[in-house]
Amino acid sequence: MFQKLKRHIKYRLYSPALYAVDIALTNLKKVSVSGHRKPQAIQSNKLLRALIVTDGESYTSQMQFAPFFAHRKALRLRFGFVFKQMLLEDALRHTNAIRGFDLIFVKLLFTRQDAQAQKIIKHIHAAKGQTKLIYFDGDDDVCIQWPDIFPYLDLYVKKHVFSDRDQYGRTFVGKSNLTDYVASRWGVSFADNIIPNSKPLSPEQRDKLFLGYNLVLDDNIRKLYIANLAAKNILPKENDVVCRATVAPNTWLYHLRKDVTPKLQALTPKYKVLMPIKRVPQKEYYREMLSSKICISPFGYGEICWRDFEAILCRCLLIKPDMAHIRTFPDIFVPNQSYVPVKWDFSDLNEKCAYYLEHDDERESIVDHAYRIVADYYRNDSFIELFADMFERLDLVHL
Repeated sequence: MFQKLKRHIKYRLYSPALYAVDIALTNLKKVSVSGHRKPQAIQSNKLLRALIVTDGESYTSQMQFAPFFAHRKALRLRFGFVFKQMLLEDALRHTNAIRGFDLIFVKLLFTRQDAQAQKIIKHIHAAKGQTKLIYFDGDDDVCIQWPDIFPYLDLYVKKHVFSDRDQYGRTFVGKSNLTDYVASRWGVSFADNIIPNSKPLSPEQRDKLFLGYNLVLDDNIRKLYIANLAAKNILPKENDVVCRATVAPNTWLYHLRKDVTPKLQALTPKYKVLMPIKRVPQKEYYREMLSSKICISPFGYGEICWRDFEAILCRCLLIKPDMAHIRTFPDIFVPNQSYVPVKWDFSDLNEKCAYYLEHDDERESIVDHAYRIVADYYRNDSFIELFADMFERLDLVHL
């Protein structure tokens, strides 16, 4: 009952009220903001109204809308961009409520079947009129779950994409390239999985893929960045390596991580290695990283996770399976400049750890460079500029 009331207040009362306030403020006074890369896009002659249609499920998936709120004022001042959220159930029930917007953003949880997802997007497409329809993919992996929704979309925003777009023409075993890797290497079956096979995306539909922003704009990462800026004391690096890689052996993720701990155990005679297996409060988790020189970050359901950014902000050297197949922004995965790649089977993990533990200057140079990439993203209003690029792609802001 409490959760139902909370959803009602958030989506049906608070969001519409905030939307009305933003419209009133925009109509009251058009404000010019100077100092941006594209000054001709600064002054907005009219409102740019957006509706976020979401099922409200999954923290990770919902977090892709967090920067909308963190930059709400800047988006309004720069573009006249105002938005509100609406529950998917309300959008489907009240078709008239989704009309009158310039953009509609949609997000669905990955547990929906392909036919169901297509039906939902098709319904919204039929009701939207001339409004631009953009799908925001909140999934952890790099693949496309429902290619059949693409014909109804103007743009498909993803947190990270394949460097080689032709990979989207492949069929993968399971949901992603990672499940396919586990299936081919260890013979794991995904026949009974909710997604036994992915579907290929046609070349003409791949043009709708738009590289958005990654977990750097998650609320927790942004708060950690601010907290570390304000921190007066940095913990001494008493530990050499920290790695949390434990998963249940009956999951497919186990195969992506099972080789990490045995490798790191071989380092323990010479180095201090933390390999915690129990969950701890967030504060203690950050303390582990703040006091460690190197953080190992294996793959999970997708390639990129919070730990990657947490390690960088806690001034750890990030060591991770090779990310050459991925494009993301901000790009914290520049080999041997912002992170250190290792082979997917971790066969060179100990060699890389030992090298950078014995070469402090090289390790600290990589750590500093990675931190600057993240810090510059925040300082340079990169999220706002990404929206300018998105609007240009949608022909909503004429530059």
